[in-house]
Amino acid sequence: MGLQWQWNHNPDNRFWSLTERPGHLRLTTGSVASSILDARNTLTQRTLGPTSSGTISLDVSHMQDGDVAGISAYQRTYGYIAVTMEGGTRSLVMRRAGGDGVIAFTSAPVPLRADVVYLRADVDFRDAVDTASFAYSYDGSNWTRLGDTVPMRYDLAHFTGYRFVLFNYATTEPGGHVDVDWFRVSDTIGLANPTHRPSEGAVHD
Repeated sequence: MGLQWQWNHNPDNRFWSLTERPGHLRLTTGSVASSILDARNTLTQRTLGPTSSGTISLDVSHMQDGDVAGISAYQRTYGYIAVTMEGGTRSLVMRRAGGDGVIAFTSAPVPLRADVVYLRADVDFRDAVDTASFAYSYDGSNWTRLGDTVPMRYDLAHFTGYRFVLFNYATTEPGGHVDVDWFRVSDTIGLANPTHRPSEGAVHD
């Protein structure tokens, strides 16, 4: 991988691969984690100002119950959009942590309708607004925002600033995997459907 990529923890090289499915990054869960904060093999790249977006094409057809996989705007006060699998059913959720790193908000789940989904994180640093938002798409062109806005807060708990993070972790049983076809960075944000009401039906934890 290029030098722009860094692992958040020391990687376990048994559980990531660029060769098991050529042209894809495979992330396999090798241990159980309580949250993204202690998940292994989270792959990071710095966000860019004044605005930037990170988008992935994610194949989730081999997830297991309890798995969580997606893209994050990552610091201790993180937010992410992810696919979760519970009871054999895959759903899209957006989550946001408070300043203590504990999840403070979880959106109402949206049933996933395909094995491949596009996930997007937008970050806005203009005029020190420092917010992140998240969206999903089934075609890479028409986006629907999910969840609320993350106020990005800066401390040195992990590193300086925020990073885009690609992740897949297990909460019950390791062994599932996801395949990332590509990751793309752009300076364009705000492509999500403006008529969507992202906080409707939200669940607060």
